[in-house]
Amino acid sequence: MSISSRIVSILILLTLLTSCGKNKKENGVEMLETDDETKISKTEFLAFVDSCVAIPDNFRTFFSRGINFDAESFSAPKLNLNIFFERDKQFITTIALAFPPIEGGRAKVERSQILVKSNYADIPSPMNVGFDIQTILQSILLGKLPPVYLVFGQTSFSNFDIYKKASRYYIEKSDSRTQMKIEMNDDYTLSSIVVSQAQFAAEIHCENYDVVENINLPKNLLFNINYENKSYIFSLNQRNIEINGTKKLTYE
Repeated sequence: MSISSRIVSILILLTLLTSCGKNKKENGVEMLETDDETKISKTEFLAFVDSCVAIPDNFRTFFSRGINFDAESFSAPKLNLNIFFERDKQFITTIALAFPPIEGGRAKVERSQILVKSNYADIPSPMNVGFDIQTILQSILLGKLPPVYLVFGQTSFSNFDIYKKASRYYIEKSDSRTQMKIEMNDDYTLSSIVVSQAQFAAEIHCENYDVVENINLPKNLLFNINYENKSYIFSLNQRNIEINGTKKLTYE
């Protein structure tokens, strides 16, 4: 599999993991017991979850230029990525060699569909993922809790297990085919999301938060992807992020 197709496969893998804990009810509210922080009320926490999912009103466009791609578990040339997305609209990325700066391909994500162009790899396009991957990708880049309930065909987090442990918040859910676990920092920024489904498993960490135009964004994204028993570990390091600017990318 070429490096371009690997990266595109990664976009598909961002749907998917969780495990369940011991539940009990207190005053009619479902609680989850943990080893050291005991329980947390879903009623109290769900109100905040709803605000986490909402993208800030002052956010219109996101542009990140010259993202470093560093592979750890497989051989890959030095690559740069550019990412652009507009609030509630299409997500576009380009992939190029760092030197010489030759573009290797670009992709567009629209809701549950991925379209790919590449002169160097035979990649099927369009790809229909089956869930709203566009919104989830945008949420991860903004360091916000993604509306992962969409993966389970739900409209809210009300049926998820929510608990606090060692000053961190956890949200978990599983069904017969998908598992998901989300970890949030004590300031409610997204720390990690672990997801698995059939032959796919993905773990994404958001690190090195920095304020850009009054929005706290993760500049480092760490990925650990397992696809058909093959592991791909890599990181994306963002250096140039522009919010509500004039720069943009097109797929055409």
